[in-house]
Amino acid sequence: MGNDWKPRFDSSSSSPCSTRPSSPGITKCTSNEGTHSGTGSAFSSRLVEVSPNGQILPITPTLKIFSFAELKKATSKFSPDTFLGEGPFGKVFKGWIDEKTFAPTKAGSGMAIAVKKLYADSFHLRKGWQTEVDILGSLSHPNIVRLLGHCEEDKELLLVYEFMPRGSLENHLFSRGSAFQALSWSIRIKIALGVARGLAFLHCSERKIIHRNVTPYNVLIDSNYNAKISAFGFARNGPQGENSHVSTDVMGTNGFVAPEYVATVCLHQHQPGHLYVKSDVYSFGVLLLEMLSGMRAFDPNRPSGQVNLVDWAKPYLSDQRKVSRLMDRRLEGYYPYKGVAQIAQLILKCVGSEPRRRPSMEPVWTHRGDYRGLLFSSFKFAAISRNNSNEGTHSGSTSAFSSSMNEVSPKIFSFAELKKATRKFSRDTFLGEGGFGQVFKGWIDEKTLAQTKAGSGMAIAVKKMNSESWQGREEWQSEVNFLGSFSHPNLVRLLGHCEEDKELLLVYEFMPGGSLENHLFRRCSAFQPLSWSIRLKIAIGVAQGLAFLHTLERPIIYRDVKTSNILLDLNYNAKLADFGLALSGPYESSYVSTCVVGTHGYAAPEYVAAGHLYVKSDVYGFGVMLLEMLSGLRALDKNRPSGKQNLVEWAQPYLSDQRKLLSRVMDKRLEGQYPSEGAVQAAQLILKCLVSQPRKRPSMTEVVETLEQIQAIKQMP
Repeated sequence: MGNDWKPRFDSSSSSPCSTRPSSPGITKCTSNEGTHSGTGSAFSSRLVEVSPNGQILPITPTLKIFSFAELKKATSKFSPDTFLGEGPFGKVFKGWIDEKTFAPTKAGSGMAIAVKKLYADSFHLRKGWQTEVDILGSLSHPNIVRLLGHCEEDKELLLVYEFMPRGSLENHLFSRGSAFQALSWSIRIKIALGVARGLAFLHCSERKIIHRNVTPYNVLIDSNYNAKISAFGFARNGPQGENSHVSTDVMGTNGFVAPEYVATVCLHQHQPGHLYVKSDVYSFGVLLLEMLSGMRAFDPNRPSGQVNLVDWAKPYLSDQRKVSRLMDRRLEGYYPYKGVAQIAQLILKCVGSEPRRRPSMEPVWTHRGDYRGLLFSSFKFAAISRNNSNEGTHSGSTSAFSSSMNEVSPKIFSFAELKKATRKFSRDTFLGEGGFGQVFKGWIDEKTLAQTKAGSGMAIAVKKMNSESWQGREEWQSEVNFLGSFSHPNLVRLLGHCEEDKELLLVYEFMPGGSLENHLFRRCSAFQPLSWSIRLKIAIGVAQGLAFLHTLERPIIYRDVKTSNILLDLNYNAKLADFGLALSGPYESSYVSTCVVGTHGYAAPEYVAAGHLYVKSDVYGFGVMLLEMLSGLRALDKNRPSGKQNLVEWAQPYLSDQRKLLSRVMDKRLEGQYPSEGAVQAAQLILKCLVSQPRKRPSMTEVVETLEQIQAIKQMP
């Protein structure tokens, strides 16, 4: 069948639901309720199960041929309640069918589907419909949307897809509303990897399929933020044999079409364009640039010179000092600068003017190629390898996330899964409560992360946020952005999160030793006094975690260093938890100005007085925590006598006097079992951390070195 579609460019980029091809995940700027993301079991009666590497299906028909009556019933007669969106070729409706028989069912029962109902039959619409059936109907890959069936009856043409509950990538990037929260850096990279995998599969197939319309509008997202390529109406088989390209009429979306494809038509009117496999690579580069910048590829409403995103952005992409000007402000600085620079280089290679010099899609994501390494390293945040042994607790096997690069991208849990894992958040599983929510103990399978029976599998801690609190949502987002993006032995691991209706939850590795606060201040048989060597081990762990945060290319200020936020495993390895107040630190200035939050008694004086937050404001908080560990006294206690309520103010005169230090400050529960020289050096370190001028405080790297020297001091017999 020849390709004689008329050239079609979408120059209107102002509305996500206006003139681009209709896709099964289009929304009306609201979230698509639903849970089905396309499990293999749902299609076992008719479709070959999806292989992780993808496959071309046999020629024998695997698609169901629906009757118009069936689809009319499945969508409640195409009622407005089921309407999902509209494009130039038709409308999309949500429907429901039986998971095994594919027979229509009542709304909310069975499996959700997306039904594209094309406008009145025409030659061009029929060609697009036939292309989808011929190409998409023969493909099976985790990153390509699944075509379940079709209908051709009288003048009616319909296509039936798996339903993608999170809609299109375009909505997540450009729609502004409560239904579409800003995508974190790690989620953006996860989506980019999914699209790259899907394109690599198409390009490496025997037919070298060219999608020809790679845009965020045609990238759909399931409930776990797995990306799937859709809208194959423009797709066609690529060049065969010795041919480098195919000649075809120019189609696509303005801003995404490769220059060599357009140039042929511009130079020779009425001549077909030259379409290369690597024309898709150009489009992928544009898509990646949109994800980096949060700006549309083509927008006539922008100032002159910025209308075409690629033309405007190229000078900034090639200058590491200027690339930050491109970054999407909705990321709020929560990204690795080295990773951004690497992605910028990848984009420049993809949008190169000569097709043969662009990278192929395969090395963009496979283990063999450099570009997949760029995507992977970009959200690793120079993570330190995990070498701590947490006996009796889970430090996170990578196998649970390996299918989608989730070593650093947490799993998205459903509320039902976490409700089951915690036995409906029963009192028996309750661990504690804080200002923003309650924490419960749960159990999941170590490899699949599916919920299990209590005591079976891997223990987790589930924080259920206060859904009515604006601050609770802010803390939840901060935890996902920060803790979900990097890994270190002294940072508690965020295994996943959940955002469903008004419910906000966070899932962490379970720390059986509880908080440092309990060990220092609770008086019961469950918490024996910590020895001098254990206290030093914990202090060094906390210092190493803070040093890691402070030495990132864009430093992270933890902002809430205190004993209740230090969790311990069974071997007394310390881990920083609760990143709800964390902030990206100063990049070109010495401090950031922000409203004062934190815990009274730990906040640095410059922060309390003027709202000026320095990286070394954390050093002050660490000094207070170290003083608590030395003395066994809380930083602030109104029940103590006047003059002794603020620990720092009371203790400072004694810290510089060895005799008074040992007799008045040191925790009596230590019973003198510590080296005097070590205690004196620890006191001197505390004084340095508590200096009023931030620049005169030691760095956390220096603190680690000093503590390790103290650790080497042995008690005299």
